[in-house]
Amino acid sequence: MIRSQTTSSRDPLIRPARLEDLPALVDLLADAVPDCLPETVWQLPWTWAAYLVAEDDGDLVGAASLQRTDPRAPLAEIRGLVVAESHRGLGVASSLVRALQAEAARRGLTPVCVTKKPSFFARLGFNETPATWVRASRTLAQHPTDQARVGMVARPNAPAPEAR
Repeated sequence: MIRSQTTSSRDPLIRPARLEDLPALVDLLADAVPDCLPETVWQLPWTWAAYLVAEDDGDLVGAASLQRTDPRAPLAEIRGLVVAESHRGLGVASSLVRALQAEAARRGLTPVCVTKKPSFFARLGFNETPATWVRASRTLAQHPTDQARVGMVARPNAPAPEAR
């Protein structure tokens, strides 16, 4: 298990999601729509096992997943990155992304994402790239909420930065 680097007295535990986390995951992600696409919530019954969660004192306070975008390409998309309002600004999101970067490296994959917050991902070693390249299976025109999103891809051979 990985401890996040936060400024709170208790560091949330970063761990793989468990089936019993599903109701809390649904609530956490549903509260994040439209920042998280609604389909992220709808797909949870099939994708929950791809999630890492941040747990603080028994409560889920953050989550993110790493999902293959195309079995023919060595890419994995970071999806559903969300942190409870009570834990924002404490480094939980950065800890989740760093853990997913490490998992992607272990599996020989390059992490990518589509985001409205490219500066956050740039600080974690990502470069901007066309969002349609990241999600080749759909175009931005199909999802109006994606219009302001930017594609990001992890820099090759760039280690994940340490916590701030």
